[in-house]
Amino acid sequence: TAYRALSEMFNFGARQISVMAWNGSNGLMSFDPGYVPYTAWQNTPGEDAMRDMLDARADLPRGAWLWTFGSARHATDDGWTLARGQGVAGNGHLVLTPDRGSVVMDSPRDLVVRAERVDTLLLRLSDPATLRGVRVLVRARPDRPWHTVAVEANPGSRLRPDGNHAVPLTWPREMLARGHVAEQIRIEAELDSGSGTTRLERVGLYPRAVVGDSAFRDARPA
Repeated sequence: TAYRALSEMFNFGARQISVMAWNGSNGLMSFDPGYVPYTAWQNTPGEDAMRDMLDARADLPRGAWLWTFGSARHATDDGWTLARGQGVAGNGHLVLTPDRGSVVMDSPRDLVVRAERVDTLLLRLSDPATLRGVRVLVRARPDRPWHTVAVEANPGSRLRPDGNHAVPLTWPREMLARGHVAEQIRIEAELDSGSGTTRLERVGLYPRAVVGDSAFRDARPA
């Protein structure tokens, strides 16, 4: 519950989290008759979840979105579902099994991704060379059609220094003009892993003017 709450706070733009009762009950004494849960923070699952959240997002700018699929101590799919292929949550990753070389992933619904504010999708796989192609689609409501905002034929040729694939989002001019808000994202990924599994460790969205050409390194063989 703490992990999910903190992740949602970050993704929906919370600016501050005020932790109360640091000097209240200690979580190590949770079985003591005098333990008062609502005053406890130190050595509690809530403190662990916040530490993991801050560590995963330490270098992210304001306005970014991030799904980490849990942490080293917690496994979750973060609300992402597979329309093609299979996905199994591990601790801090999603194990993807492609269907004939591809997977189709749908984000949680009810997002508020504004076209004029976000222009880059980040993906981190355990083996970056596995990713052969990416298509990104968005839709405003469940009853509306999907619209393509990115097609990257060779995402493995350029990586950020942190190992993330960066896929530029090219929003149609009419979407930008009317302030389009996407409530869901779909990622279609072509994987060069046959029927084998691939670990997806991060999905992120970056705000405009944060990721530039200087932030990449050439990942092609020398």
